[in-house]
Amino acid sequence: MTPSTPLLFTAVAVSATLLVSVVEAASQTKAIALFLGFEGIALLAAVLLNTLLFPPAGSDLWEWLFVPQRRTVGFLLKQPLFYLGVIFLVFQHALNGA
Repeated sequence: MTPSTPLLFTAVAVSATLLVSVVEAASQTKAIALFLGFEGIALLAAVLLNTLLFPPAGSDLWEWLFVPQRRTVGFLLKQPLFYLGVIFLVFQHALNGA
């Protein structure tokens, strides 16, 4: 995984949070909850998408995109990013419930 992938997704999460907060005039708590949700999803996407963006070696791109796979496609799980993403989503849920 390239180190810039999580940073790129974090930048998108911050931008989306700022945009929605300004447009909707969200309170500080709602803005933080929104950011935690965006960042949690961004971290999970950074963990999973980086290894699943390309077809396995020896596979045709069009077949990989449109034909159901009959073989196992493995991916590399970056556990710290995965758990941090899950924790952010739990915190977001807790803030939304408050």
